[in-house]
Amino acid sequence: MLKAAFVTVWAVICLLTAAVSNASLAQMTEQDLSNASVAIVFAEFIGASELQIESKSLRLSVGVLRVQQVLKGSSHVNIVFIRQYPRTGVVSDTYNFEVGKLGLWFLQKTPSVEGLYQVLHPARFIEMDESSSALTYWKALLAAPPIHK
Repeated sequence: MLKAAFVTVWAVICLLTAAVSNASLAQMTEQDLSNASVAIVFAEFIGASELQIESKSLRLSVGVLRVQQVLKGSSHVNIVFIRQYPRTGVVSDTYNFEVGKLGLWFLQKTPSVEGLYQVLHPARFIEMDESSSALTYWKALLAAPPIHK
């Protein structure tokens, strides 16, 4: 009897957790990615470090992107800082990256710190190299004038 109750409770928890997890990772369209990004860069993740912001009593893990091309945003950027979040639980809507990852980054501003960006959805980083047809596609897509309906 106790075993059956445990299995039932466990199954309900799994179903509820799966529903919440899937909702936070909903598919993003190209338009959503472009519109919701303040900057889109082709860059390499070159490392991370801890940063202490005294005025806010805030300690952050900050990743560093070496920008090779800017597709949206300020064209005078060589380095971009992205906030990294602690890994919590089995399912997370935050992502940490490995040194050497090269690709297209769809960046949003971090509300708490000026000049710091974040990547909070798996679609906001597309791994690719400079000769990728996907990079050529995104360059053309972002350079095209918007279509008004």
